[in-house]
Amino acid sequence: MMMLEPFGKGIMATLLLYPYEIRSEEAVFEEIPDLKLPQQMVGLAETIIDKMSGDFERRSSRTATKTP
Repeated sequence: MMMLEPFGKGIMATLLLYPYEIRSEEAVFEEIPDLKLPQQMVGLAETIIDKMSGDFERRSSRTATKTP
């Protein structure tokens, strides 16, 4: 079920859930094992995140729409 409401010049859709559809955090993540990653792998991930982080520029985004 969705709720539709006006939002600026468009419509915003919000997904509504029944109580039985909501699961606890433990239930969602219980099957994911705890991992100890090598420090080299963590360092590589941090380097990639640092290089890719920055201010969002809408004009350069693939999803940017043309405005009249």
